[in-house]
Amino acid sequence: IAAMAEPFILQGQVVSLGLSVGMALYPTHAESVRTLLLAADLAVAEAKRAGRGRVVCYDADYAAAQKRRYDLSRALPAAISDGELALHYQPIVDSKTGRIHGYEALSRWDHRQLGTISPEEFIPIAEESDVIVALGEWALATACAHASRWTGANRTATIAVNVSVKQLA
Repeated sequence: IAAMAEPFILQGQVVSLGLSVGMALYPTHAESVRTLLLAADLAVAEAKRAGRGRVVCYDADYAAAQKRRYDLSRALPAAISDGELALHYQPIVDSKTGRIHGYEALSRWDHRQLGTISPEEFIPIAEESDVIVALGEWALATACAHASRWTGANRTATIAVNVSVKQLA
């Protein structure tokens, strides 16, 4: 990895490469060429996910984690359109007066089969794809719709909605 990181000149241009390595061992991790290559591919995906420039040996836990991430990434667009997502509102309190002056809208996902999926799990998955834009649009539209129906003291409260940099772009 260190040797590959050394810059070199190619057709007059300085080129630098990065390298991540995933490895799987026969027959410990797989018993056929096909499954051995899949195991090594999962290991290299984990090496890249963990920060690149690493060597990672296959572990069955990576396979389970990658499958879950894949399954959630496939389910998230439908969750947005099918109403599996909800906004919960966390009060924003003035520390001097103790009065609520606003709310932060927080996305929550209640998957029909998997149960509650934490934002710490699904937001990074959404960030890795363009689903984050649809999620942000949904959150903004839903928060505005909710706030437009608030009455009493809540009528003048501010509402904060977190959006991705991709959303802003």
